[in-house]
Amino acid sequence: MYRYTKFGMASFLFDKYIDCMSCGNNMFILQKENFQRIFHFLEEVEKVAKQTLAQIKLNLPIANFDQFAEACKRNPNKLRKLKNIAKQPYLDRVTMDDIKKVIQMHNLKIPIITTRGGKEMIVYEQSEPWEILKLLDDDYLRSVMTSQNYEVTGKRVR
Repeated sequence: MYRYTKFGMASFLFDKYIDCMSCGNNMFILQKENFQRIFHFLEEVEKVAKQTLAQIKLNLPIANFDQFAEACKRNPNKLRKLKNIAKQPYLDRVTMDDIKKVIQMHNLKIPIITTRGGKEMIVYEQSEPWEILKLLDDDYLRSVMTSQNYEVTGKRVR
């Protein structure tokens, strides 16, 4: 059970168990994991991430998909990345040719194998745990002006 205390006047409180506090319109989060648990933040992220993983499995051939999915489910940051991927309108349209072009252009450490049936599949590598997620979130770009490749750390569409 969570307990909330509201103070009507300026107060000093010395307590190592404070998760968050607000002052006016500002919220100060001191214990992110507890804050997320209190307000069920990760539950929604996990739900969207699970749906996104199902969509990825349907549209993108990953040879060891179950290993990739488990690694994502164990990491809250990867769950949030999957939520970002879910917002992208292109996930249903991405082809293996698109994937191969980006891997080659940016020299990504994502192996591609060919099955006995001739189907190409990418391989999730534990040594490069973020590569596929960054690829799917379109984090790799090429500058038209400089012809240089970049890894994006933040996005804003104009």
